Amino acid sequence: MKTITLDDEAYEILAALKVDARDSFSKVVKRQFRRSGRIRSSAGSWEDATDDEVAGLRQESIATFEGRRRQR
Repeated sequence: MKTITLDDEAYEILAALKVDARDSFSKVVKRQFRRSGRIRSSAGSWEDATDDEVAGLRQESIATFEGRRRQR
């Protein structure tokens, strides 16, 4: 167990991501940051990608989304 300090803005952002009252901040952080890659962090990095590479990424994203949806 660790203690962290957040300013009010960061706290509000984190609190807004809670699914319900029983959702813990630990769960929110894991849900948000355990994912492999975030679109915002990749912005601009695909500008040299070929159409085939983009199509492959799209198919991989769809498969990942469908897999997570089935797990629920």
